[in-house]
Amino acid sequence: MAKDGQSAMEEYEAKRSAAYANAERLRELRQARDVAAADAGKAVAKKAIPRKAAVVPAQKLGT
Repeated sequence: MAKDGQSAMEEYEAKRSAAYANAERLRELRQARDVAAADAGKAVAKKAIPRKAAVVPAQKLGT
């Protein structure tokens, strides 16, 4: 019985370790995505139409 309990505990620890590794990898990927989005946003903002120019036509259309 002790052997079954030991193997179950080892399996639990292995799954827990893998879950932590996956969570850490997801954090890294999200951070990289956010940085890339911020960089892309900066590049787009330089070329973007000012908001007032975009709002006026929408008001003329009655939306």
